Amino acid sequence: MVDLKSTAPPMPMVPPRGAVRSRHTWKFVVGGVAVAAIATVAVFLVTRSSTSPAASASQLVEQGLKAQTAGNTARAVDDFQQAIVKDPTNKFAYYDLGVMYQRLNQPIVAAGWYRKAILADPAYKPALFNLAIIETRTQPSGAIDLYSQLLRMNPNDADVNFNLGLLLIAQNQPAPGHADLKRAIQINPALASRVPAGITP
Repeated sequence: MVDLKSTAPPMPMVPPRGAVRSRHTWKFVVGGVAVAAIATVAVFLVTRSSTSPAASASQLVEQGLKAQTAGNTARAVDDFQQAIVKDPTNKFAYYDLGVMYQRLNQPIVAAGWYRKAILADPAYKPALFNLAIIETRTQPSGAIDLYSQLLRMNPNDADVNFNLGLLLIAQNQPAPGHADLKRAIQINPALASRVPAGITP
């Protein structure tokens, strides 16, 4: 568990569980409140018609997801790790391990798996986003860099703008923070209800 300081900035919030986006557009699942949110991301399956190591790894990832849904954490972790043995470039296996450990309130371990997913695919948005959520408390400058990288990929992502805005305000950068927060609400007006008390967009 991360030793959370009492002076840590509010944890950025994103919309609660809703419709899952496709593999190409990603969506996040969030639990908790502004100061203790844990973001997870929708799971993506890879299907292949061959029996190559990559295809076998994808099948193991799918098995792991089913085990995870059934509440069998040990089996899910084992399936994901076996997938990595078969295909060390499988970003989904690394990512899903990160999600598992984040749900188990082990953010340091989760961050390590997210970083491996990013090594496999430096533009993998779900892993970048979840790692930014974790680093908001432990390495806020790193979280700012990750959110900025995501905005370079998609400047109109309301969730990223929202999280970055809150983080910048907490880091005594009110001007850019309020600008990002305002942009987030312009893109998705529903986010206005999620602004923490004491902060005016």
